[in-house]
Amino acid sequence: MVVCVDACGSSGSVSEKLARPARAISQGTHVIAPTRRGRSEESLPHNPAMLIPSTRLCGTHHRLANSLWRCAYSTQKTSPPLRILFAGSDEFSAVSLRALHKEQQENPELIASLDVLCREDGKTGRKRNILKEVPIKPLATSLSLPLHIIPSFLNWSLPRDYDLIIAVSFGLFIPSSIITSLPYGGLNVHPSLLPRYRGAAPIQRTLLNNDPLAGVTIQTLDTQKFDHGKILLQREIPVPDDVRYGAFHDYLAASGAEMLVEVLRKRLFVAPIQEVGGGYEPSLAKKVGTEDEHVDWTSWGSREARLRCEMLGSLWTELGGKRTILQGVEVLGELPEEGGFTGSATRGELELLSEGEFRWVKITGGEEKGREIMVVRMRDGWVTVGSVKVEGKKEQLGGDWVRSMQGRGVGKRFV
Repeated sequence: MVVCVDACGSSGSVSEKLARPARAISQGTHVIAPTRRGRSEESLPHNPAMLIPSTRLCGTHHRLANSLWRCAYSTQKTSPPLRILFAGSDEFSAVSLRALHKEQQENPELIASLDVLCREDGKTGRKRNILKEVPIKPLATSLSLPLHIIPSFLNWSLPRDYDLIIAVSFGLFIPSSIITSLPYGGLNVHPSLLPRYRGAAPIQRTLLNNDPLAGVTIQTLDTQKFDHGKILLQREIPVPDDVRYGAFHDYLAASGAEMLVEVLRKRLFVAPIQEVGGGYEPSLAKKVGTEDEHVDWTSWGSREARLRCEMLGSLWTELGGKRTILQGVEVLGELPEEGGFTGSATRGELELLSEGEFRWVKITGGEEKGREIMVVRMRDGWVTVGSVKVEGKKEQLGGDWVRSMQGRGVGKRFV
């Protein structure tokens, strides 16, 4: 049976949305959540109770932009209150930990205890001399959860009895000896539509490849390979046309946390396990690297430059044979009228720039009157650059850097 949902549906609580079955599969259901047209990416919700807009999926082709839940049907399953070991590291995993802690407080018959496992603090920076605390550690402390810190699994054993281990963005492979020693093995939250984008950077590869759909998968932990477990729950999530990395990352994290709690409540991890989802082309989401930060001035659009800068922290290019790091890249959008700004660059001059050329601009009107900015031409428009660091020199604000140059950027071009 198929129940249609308005593609421009109304808002409501997540429980209301999930209560509207859209398509039955065997005796389980797919739930298609309604979406809205015309909402800007700035309104992208951090709470999965809200919806993500996607003009990419519902424009002239009348395709329904939807969040698709795939869930295995099973008879009512039970388990004793779970003793859970949660293995996490970063902000993505922290969202799941908060959700599990909340569920433990409200539903002790489902979760009896919750311990946290994390890795030692790591070193970062160009010289690897800056100690960076693992984000999950202070959260575990603030929630008064037992915390176990390890450098690796070598010569390490479980500190006490557990029923289930849940790994979310942990970074280490859970040994098969640990998984098989637990009554219910292990679970994992992975932000992709597995088997698509197995690996370390699924969100980044989804966006870098300009995919129209992202997703979240709850899977069991495989004893041999990363991201080869049985799929218990899977959700498709449209990518907004003007997506912002931070907001979308947080949305996927919140969706994954909600789905994880759903799996626990329905005891989908209890045998016999019935797999769902899949059907996507297998691929590998390798770690992002310096090659992904290198600006291609002739092929990148302005939104791609901004998105990559958000994801990767900075971009790099070359000027006069020297590596130049760019930070704070934003889309300029429409150029103001001729009198809207002055400087060595006029509106007409900016329109005539080639890809990679840049100019100094001083805004003379509006709320940002007096602000000096650096404008760089992209394939389809312009971006502003917040700061610039040329190899061997100190970092400067983009506007200050261009203004200090002879000719204020005239005749200069990034390659």
